[in-house]
Amino acid sequence: MRNLIAIAFFVCSAGMTPGRFMLAEEVPPFVAGYDRFYGKSNAGDAMAGELLLTELSCTACHRADESLAPKNGPELGGLGDRLQPAWIRSYLATPSLVKPGGLMPHLLHQISDDERPDAVEALIAFLSSTATIEPTIVASGGNPVAHEFWLKGDIERGRMLYHQVGCIACHAIDNDFQPHIKSQSDIERKIESLGLEPDELEAMGLVLPKPVQPVPMSEITEKFTLRSLSMFLIAPHLVRPSGRMPSLKLQPHEAADIASFLFRHSSKTASQNRIAQNIQPAGGEVSRELDVVLKGQAIFERLACANCHAHPTIKPRPAKPLIKLDVSGLPKGCLAEAAEGPKYGLSDDQIEALASSIIRFQSQPSRTKGDELSFAMLQLNCYACHERDGRGGVGPMQWPYFENVQQVDIGDEGRMPPPLDHLGQKLKKDWIQKVLEGKGDVRPHFRVRMPVFSSHAKSLSAAFVAVDQAQQMQARPPLEIANLPAADLEAGRELLDSGCIQCHALRGESLPGTIGIDLADVSQRIQPEWFHAFLLNPASLKKNTRMPSFFPDGKSSNPHLLDGDIPRQIASIWGYLNAKDQPLPIKLEQSRSKYFELQPVDRPLLQRTFMEPKSAGTHAIAVGFPEQYHFAFDAKGMRLAEIWKGRFLNAQGTWFDRFAPPAIPLGTHRILLPSEHLVEKHNDGTLESIASSEKFFRGYRLDNKGIPSFSYTIGAINIEDRIEAQRDSGFLRRLSIKPVTRSTSAISRPVWMVLASDAIESDSQRVCTTHSRLRIEVSESTESQVRKHGELSDFMIAIPNRPVEIEVRYQW
Repeated sequence: MRNLIAIAFFVCSAGMTPGRFMLAEEVPPFVAGYDRFYGKSNAGDAMAGELLLTELSCTACHRADESLAPKNGPELGGLGDRLQPAWIRSYLATPSLVKPGGLMPHLLHQISDDERPDAVEALIAFLSSTATIEPTIVASGGNPVAHEFWLKGDIERGRMLYHQVGCIACHAIDNDFQPHIKSQSDIERKIESLGLEPDELEAMGLVLPKPVQPVPMSEITEKFTLRSLSMFLIAPHLVRPSGRMPSLKLQPHEAADIASFLFRHSSKTASQNRIAQNIQPAGGEVSRELDVVLKGQAIFERLACANCHAHPTIKPRPAKPLIKLDVSGLPKGCLAEAAEGPKYGLSDDQIEALASSIIRFQSQPSRTKGDELSFAMLQLNCYACHERDGRGGVGPMQWPYFENVQQVDIGDEGRMPPPLDHLGQKLKKDWIQKVLEGKGDVRPHFRVRMPVFSSHAKSLSAAFVAVDQAQQMQARPPLEIANLPAADLEAGRELLDSGCIQCHALRGESLPGTIGIDLADVSQRIQPEWFHAFLLNPASLKKNTRMPSFFPDGKSSNPHLLDGDIPRQIASIWGYLNAKDQPLPIKLEQSRSKYFELQPVDRPLLQRTFMEPKSAGTHAIAVGFPEQYHFAFDAKGMRLAEIWKGRFLNAQGTWFDRFAPPAIPLGTHRILLPSEHLVEKHNDGTLESIASSEKFFRGYRLDNKGIPSFSYTIGAINIEDRIEAQRDSGFLRRLSIKPVTRSTSAISRPVWMVLASDAIESDSQRVCTTHSRLRIEVSESTESQVRKHGELSDFMIAIPNRPVEIEVRYQW
């Protein structure tokens, strides 16, 4: 009751109506790993209390060794500009009521009720006096960012992204969203197929795991603005360096979409949001007076806030170290209900767990490397997605939301994050680190994204390898890939043809409906010993896998190859997969060429098809020339999307399977061109993608040679776009530009066409060479520009609002 009276007084004193914030029942701090795996029945478990010690940042004040390093709190720079001041006022007054389950302890109870409102204002003033922390948004011609992109999010796109990219692995599901297909997990299928009673299933160990509770979020619309939330979603680590909230590699427009979804119940209009974000924070102005700022600094230092929230000028004030704490007898200190210092509102089992772990730490027991790895996974909540040693994995409520791109049902392996058992034996350390840094995606068929844990990548990858390689695998003959005889490589090709390619892609080629991991360059990722053991007996290393054994009972399924010698057969597969100059397996060759390969001979061939999103997408028009130069035009984006040499296209997916798989060029020297190449240029030099409502594709026509000219309108400009192959010299592109006589276009700024976003050399304003060694030259009278972004540059030409002919040559 006292807390409620205090906050009511505080809210009214801040000029707010008491009903603005919903005051929830006070609940204990929520730590995901603790809530899922510990509690009353096992509060004395070694890791239970240790997890609370680090995640509640107890060891930020009560110092311990590196194994119990505190999580620490977020960066507070520019707090009053990033968060709504009204929310900050309420949160500082009673944090556990404003964010039930939050980890921030109540500190301001140490200040008298009548002094507390002024203390809060001083703290906000002090924390607002430093620079705001935001990511630097770098736009390029290939990836333009809309002006004030955070105001242009779409709620429904955001709802879909939130449920597909991985947010719901940790956070609450919106019950109004339903996945496209209700996919059952493997265990649900097994239970359903048996038709047994619950007690019979329990006796067999077939019981669905208990639901996983979501990590609580604050009242989003009261805490953030659309801008600050969008910026946070793009780079969470800037504000929360502990890495507990990872990046999901969101593009600015994706972050804006998710922010709009999370703001869906806000009563603010877009114009009100613009005022709240660009002029002054909602909820009252923040004082900038020096005496108020200095008072806030003194309070920040007095309450030892710098112990958890690093500050450049204020040093931490550590309390008694953990090893010297006395936790005997009744709860005392921070563990007491009437604590004089930070009040956490701990539950009885949390208090017991903390006390037990402190006593255990003081006796200095040693931890195994396996314990250290498990502990790190608990801290980072890796178990929310991944299973290891029978612990963790996606929660049952979340199962239906994990989908693959093509909605092909190949079981949990085709849509769920993989288990991490034997990971250090399976993957090379450098590859694990690359994956954790967000640079190692090999499952493009997954909708969920592997989060980025850059600050933990090096230590985690080393830990996986150290723990798993200590468990020696059965000795295997070395898989030599150098100097293998041609007969062995051919045998490896035939072995792949007999089964592997039915599920796996190879060098970007695949059979219809295949969505498995591409097996090319497997030696860069996989340890050869694990590869050997996995082929011999897949189920021994990956339970419930659909990967069959091709060597049942220790005998080869292909005894006619290499005399049925299993080690030699596996070595031949390994060698073939890592050879660069071997032909594709026969079935792949036949699939793409025997009946369905389009071969332009006397005239160009034009094929409307579906291609990969990174290429021309679902509105692709592929054009092949007898000169062996080909291109794909994106009719939706009105852009030249991709060019390549050699063989043209496989039409099987288009003629028979539609979206499965998308058409992939058969040739070589594939070059992707900017995904957004028609942009408006602001006065400050920034680029903004032209709105779809201002772009109209009017079709194409073929001349007497069969060469297409694409016709489209951009704002008040009509463009005829003709692209013709030149023997041994690439493409000649002619752009015929004519203004629209009468137009209602909203475009008021100059229109530019971005020809390349990865230019590395520029001989003049008319010629550039790209990172992929593509040379682009524009006609002499054309206005062009080179615009740097990082180490690369955009190469752009102006599209004037007057009749003009522009020529562009592509050579590679």
